[in-house]
Amino acid sequence: MSWSRPIADAAALEAAIAVLDALAEAGTIARRLEADCRALGADDLATTAATLARAFDHVAAGEVEPHHAQWMGAATAWALRQAVTHAAAGYPVDAAALAGARYELETLFPIPATGVRPTRPGDGPTVPASSLVRPKPAGP
Repeated sequence: MSWSRPIADAAALEAAIAVLDALAEAGTIARRLEADCRALGADDLATTAATLARAFDHVAAGEVEPHHAQWMGAATAWALRQAVTHAAAGYPVDAAALAGARYELETLFPIPATGVRPTRPGDGPTVPASSLVRPKPAGP
């Protein structure tokens, strides 16, 4: 498989997001881009495309305000397009930039019905706050 379709899809995704009425089309393009990136072994790119598709699913379900999804999706799509272009040229992809773009977009997602946001391993303090003390000033 070559990078020609992922490059074209990344550009089409960005263009579809620019038109608010085309967010459903953007979701379709994002899913196709996800599949292509997975086939090419670019999991960070695929995960970012999947996050975009989920965002547009939330818009379609009325769970995310479309204008917020549009501008946050555009920022994520721009990062994804740059990464796809870099990967196609054989350059390394900055996984941290993609993770940051995904995180920013995921902040729009609704809280699950349980009312508790899911946590990831390592989230939260590793030391109980009650054990923290202010250091005593050094003196003679």
